[in-house]
Amino acid sequence: MSIRIYNTLTNKKEPLNPIEPGHVKLYVCGITSYDYCHIGHARSSLVFDMIVKYLRYRDYRVTFVRNFTDIDDKII
Repeated sequence: MSIRIYNTLTNKKEPLNPIEPGHVKLYVCGITSYDYCHIGHARSSLVFDMIVKYLRYRDYRVTFVRNFTDIDDKII
Protein backbone atom coordinates (compact mmCIF):
# COMPACT_ATOMS: atom_id res chain seq x y z
CA MET A 1 0.00 0.00 0.00
CA SER A 2 1.50 3.32 -1.05
CA ILE A 3 1.34 6.51 0.96
CA ARG A 4 -0.99 9.12 -0.50
CA ILE A 5 -0.69 12.80 0.37
CA TYR A 6 -2.84 15.81 -0.43
CA ASN A 7 -1.38 18.05 -3.14
CA THR A 8 -2.66 21.62 -2.68
CA LEU A 9 -1.64 22.47 -6.25
CA THR A 10 -3.93 19.88 -7.83
CA ASN A 11 -6.43 19.60 -4.94
CA LYS A 12 -6.10 15.80 -5.05
CA LYS A 13 -4.56 13.00 -3.02
CA GLU A 14 -1.56 11.64 -4.89
CA PRO A 15 0.97 8.87 -4.25
CA LEU A 16 4.12 9.95 -2.43
CA ASN A 17 6.92 9.77 -5.01
CA PRO A 18 10.18 11.06 -3.51
CA ILE A 19 12.73 12.49 -5.96
CA GLU A 20 15.17 9.88 -4.69
CA PRO A 21 13.26 6.59 -4.28
CA GLY A 22 13.06 5.54 -0.64
CA HIS A 23 14.50 8.84 0.64
CA VAL A 24 12.16 11.63 1.78
CA LYS A 25 13.63 15.08 2.42
CA LEU A 26 11.65 17.57 4.52
CA TYR A 27 12.36 21.21 5.36
CA VAL A 28 10.13 22.93 7.89
CA CYS A 29 10.25 26.61 8.71
CA GLY A 30 10.17 26.47 12.51
CA ILE A 31 9.31 29.04 15.11
CA THR A 32 10.48 32.63 15.26
CA SER A 33 11.14 33.23 18.93
CA TYR A 34 10.32 36.90 19.37
CA ASP A 35 7.59 36.58 22.01
CA TYR A 36 6.12 34.09 24.47
CA CYS A 37 5.66 30.45 23.52
CA HIS A 38 2.19 29.42 22.38
CA ILE A 39 0.40 26.26 21.27
CA GLY A 40 1.21 26.91 17.60
CA HIS A 41 4.90 26.33 18.29
CA ALA A 42 4.14 22.95 19.84
CA ARG A 43 1.75 21.97 17.05
CA SER A 44 4.33 22.44 14.32
CA SER A 45 6.89 20.40 16.24
CA LEU A 46 4.48 17.58 17.04
CA VAL A 47 2.90 17.28 13.59
CA PHE A 48 6.16 17.05 11.68
CA ASP A 49 7.74 14.80 14.31
CA MET A 50 4.84 12.36 13.82
CA ILE A 51 5.17 12.55 10.02
CA VAL A 52 8.89 11.75 10.22
CA LYS A 53 8.28 8.85 12.62
CA TYR A 54 5.57 7.42 10.38
CA LEU A 55 7.75 7.65 7.27
CA ARG A 56 10.59 5.89 9.11
CA TYR A 57 8.13 3.25 10.29
CA ARG A 58 7.23 2.70 6.63
CA ASP A 59 10.96 2.15 5.91
CA TYR A 60 11.72 5.47 4.23
CA ARG A 61 15.05 7.10 4.88
CA VAL A 62 14.22 10.61 6.10
CA THR A 63 16.33 13.77 6.08
CA PHE A 64 14.52 16.31 8.25
CA VAL A 65 15.63 19.93 8.70
CA ARG A 66 13.81 22.43 10.90
CA ASN A 67 14.73 26.11 11.12
CA PHE A 68 14.49 28.09 14.37
CA THR A 69 14.86 31.84 13.91
CA ASP A 70 16.14 33.85 16.86
CA ILE A 71 15.33 37.54 16.54
CA ASP A 72 17.88 39.85 18.10
CA ASP A 73 16.76 43.34 19.15
CA LYS A 74 19.72 44.85 17.28
CA ILE A 75 18.35 43.85 13.87
CA ILE A 76 14.87 45.28 14.41
